[in-house]
Amino acid sequence: MTSHYPLTLRGFLHALAPWQPHTPGGTPPVPVPSPVLRGVTTASIIEVMLVVGLISVLSMGYMATEKKANEKLRWGTMADQLTLVSNAAKQYIQDNEDTLLQNVTSGHPQTISAKTLQDDGYIPSGFGLTNASHQGYEVDVALNPKQSGHLEAFVLTTDGVAIPFDGMRTISADAGGMAGYVENTSVATGAYGGWSVQLTDYGITASTGHLVSYLSSDVLGSNDEASDRLYRYTVTNRPDLNTMHTAINMGGNNINNGGTINTAAVTASGALQSDSVTTNTLTANTSVNTSTLTASNSITTNALTANNSINTNALYANGITTYGNVSATGTVTANGTITGGGTVRANGRLSAGEYLQLDAVATAGTACSPNGLVSRDSNGAILSCQSGVWATSSVGWKTPPAQTISCMTNNFEADAKIDASGVVQTRLIELVNVSSGKSKTAWDWQVGVGTSSIKDSAGGYPTVVVSVTGLTLMTNYLLNNYGYTVYNLDCVANWKW
Repeated sequence: MTSHYPLTLRGFLHALAPWQPHTPGGTPPVPVPSPVLRGVTTASIIEVMLVVGLISVLSMGYMATEKKANEKLRWGTMADQLTLVSNAAKQYIQDNEDTLLQNVTSGHPQTISAKTLQDDGYIPSGFGLTNASHQGYEVDVALNPKQSGHLEAFVLTTDGVAIPFDGMRTISADAGGMAGYVENTSVATGAYGGWSVQLTDYGITASTGHLVSYLSSDVLGSNDEASDRLYRYTVTNRPDLNTMHTAINMGGNNINNGGTINTAAVTASGALQSDSVTTNTLTANTSVNTSTLTASNSITTNALTANNSINTNALYANGITTYGNVSATGTVTANGTITGGGTVRANGRLSAGEYLQLDAVATAGTACSPNGLVSRDSNGAILSCQSGVWATSSVGWKTPPAQTISCMTNNFEADAKIDASGVVQTRLIELVNVSSGKSKTAWDWQVGVGTSSIKDSAGGYPTVVVSVTGLTLMTNYLLNNYGYTVYNLDCVANWKW
């Protein structure tokens, strides 16, 4: 059908009018204006077209804004995913630090897949392992080139579709921490250019348009949730949570109900009390009080007090004071002097590496007991106790035959006798006793040297000392009257051989 009206606004309006059929060859029908457009002017139509155009422009702007908003939401989700994977990687590395340090070498990082993190429970099982750009995740663990024995790690996205620069910048900013992106091949850049790392320095390659999260040695060496706590219970693969890295100040409080304390040294300002102490070295500034002290090595102390016995293989001391016995099954060695207030006895032989010094002085011919004692006289000559009498070793004591000998001195008689067994006895006889009026007074026989005394009429105490040498009998008479010697008389008698 061909319109008979020109293509004008009027024609357009006529075209909108209801169509009237006509017969061939007849007069064309006259268009009847549509009731809808009846009364519509040209100006009204223009206004409608302007409104339609404005709506179209607004619609296009809205669609662009809606698209941008959707991208923001998508990028935000990708940022959250990157943060979750980064936290999982950090925890995994902290839990497996010792193993990773053994496997990672300089320039040869160890790659940990996202699936490994998920299989080991560090990423939830329902978490997708690719982002909205179909990029997967991997963790490259490397040695810190500037800190020996420390690890660093990079969480990288791989494969998929490259993310535009605006998206990478937005995602890295929203992810926080040390999140970034790869704009130039193998160069990781932080959000808004905050940091930059050449990945090839670690032996790592990455493609442009992908995301990265940098886990530094400081980040891997700390745990935001646990770094300031000492855990009371064992945490699997986390011995550091039960380890102190500094001294504990108890503020004067006690540590109670402890089991075994293994330590390099114990320093106690007060008393250290224990049923048993086993240590390599025990140092105490004051006393150690214990019922039993056992040491496999040495005990060094200024004073050692034992109420019972001390059993030791060797005892070295500046001084030893004991109120009981000192018993040694081995050798007692002293570089200084051994002093005994009583008797020093050796069941075996007694030998001296130098000289034997005899301090006590005896007098030849005087009594002694028991036989076998050794002494010296005032001149240093050796004396021995023989038959109850001190005798010189040069002359010796030869037992004479059994006999009695006498000698006279003033009014006294001194007697000495020896029996068949070699025992010497002495006595004193006063021939005239003035005080008693008796003509003779004899004192009892005494073994060895005899010392006899009587009281005279003047109250004095005359004393007669009878001594026997190897050859002779000698008496020494001293009359003591109130402390003054009146006279001194001697007599001598010889043994008959």
